[in-house]
Amino acid sequence: MPDNFTLPDARVIAIGTVTHGNAEPYDVTVQILQKIKEEKGNVAFVLEEQVGDGAIINQIHSFYDNDRKMPIGFYGLYNNDEMDRLLSWIESENVNFYGVDIQNIYQAVEVINRFLNEKGYSDIDVKTLKSNRLEYEKQINQKTIKKIENVLIELLKSESIEEYEFDYISHILSSIQMNYEFVSVPGLEGGNVRDRMMAENVLWIMEHELKHYNNENVLIFAHNFHVLDNYRSYDVINIQEITMGHHLSNYLGDDYYTIVTEAKKNSFLARENRRKRKEFSIERTGSLIDTIGAELPSIKFCTSEYLKQAGISAWRLTMIGDKFSKLKAFASEFFAMNVNVETCFDAMLYFDQLTPNNQKK
Repeated sequence: MPDNFTLPDARVIAIGTVTHGNAEPYDVTVQILQKIKEEKGNVAFVLEEQVGDGAIINQIHSFYDNDRKMPIGFYGLYNNDEMDRLLSWIESENVNFYGVDIQNIYQAVEVINRFLNEKGYSDIDVKTLKSNRLEYEKQINQKTIKKIENVLIELLKSESIEEYEFDYISHILSSIQMNYEFVSVPGLEGGNVRDRMMAENVLWIMEHELKHYNNENVLIFAHNFHVLDNYRSYDVINIQEITMGHHLSNYLGDDYYTIVTEAKKNSFLARENRRKRKEFSIERTGSLIDTIGAELPSIKFCTSEYLKQAGISAWRLTMIGDKFSKLKAFASEFFAMNVNVETCFDAMLYFDQLTPNNQKK
C-alpha cells in the first residue's frame, strides 16, 4: 500500500477489483486487514463467493478440497497462490471468513446435510433442496426447510447447540431460500436481486459478528461493479442496475467506505468461451491515466476528493468479469462503465501495472 494510505473511520470497507484475475489486490487486502486488526482490534473478511462455500472454506482455510481433488468454491478463479496467502493470514489471525453470494446452493445444502447428520437427524432428506426450478419442487422444499427450522429450535432449547451456531445454520438455510427467489427472476432483474441479497448478507454478518464476537469491522473483497455506492445505471433495454454497494451505502451511510481499483496496464486471467482461463492484456488511456499516472509512485491511493480537485469528475472505470475476449480489448466501451467520481466511490487504488494471478491447475 502507498505510504499516504490511512484507515477510514468506517465499519465496512469494500475493496473492488478491476478483474477477477489480478494478483496485486489480494496482497493489498491482506495489508488492509492487518491494519484494521492492529488499529481496531478485530475484523471479519467477506468475499464475493457463495454462502455455503464460504462456510466450508472458513473451516479448512483453503479453496481446494484435497479429499475430492477439486476446488471448493463456486468460482474456481479464487484457487490461486494469492488467495492461499490471504487465507493463511486469516487462519493465523483467527479471522472469520464469509461468502455472501447466492447464485449456487450446492455447498449450502451440503453444510446443512452435514450438520443434521452430526446431530442425529439423517432421516431428513435435504438433497431435494438443490432442485428448485419447478413449482412443485419449491413446495416440497418449503416443507423440508420448515422441518429443519423446527429441528434447530429443538436443539437450541435443549442446549445441544449454542446460539451462535443456531444463528449461523439458520443464515445458511436462509441463503437457500434467497437462491429460490433469485432463480425465479429472469435476466438482468435477477442481477439486481442478487446484489440486494449480497447486501442483506453483509448486514447479517455485521450483526452476527457484533453479537457473537464483539467485532464491528468488516472488509469486503469483490468486483468493482458490486462495491460501487450510489450507483444506478440503465442498460440497453432500460433495466436499472442497482449494486450491492448502493444498498449498503443507503443503509450504512458513512460507515460504508468504497475503494475501487484501476490500472494503466493490466494483464489478467479470464475465460474465453467457457474455456480454460488464459491471459489477456489491456491498456487504458485518458484523463485519469494522464493525470494520476504521470508521477511516482507506481501505486497510488487517491481519494475521490483528490481526483475531483485534479479535474476528474467522471471516469469509465474498468470492470472485467470472469469472461473476456481479444475483441473486447480493442475498446473500453466493451469493458468499462462510466461512473461519477464524487458519488460512486470514496477512493481509488491506482496501479501503473497489474499482473495475473498464479492460478492453480
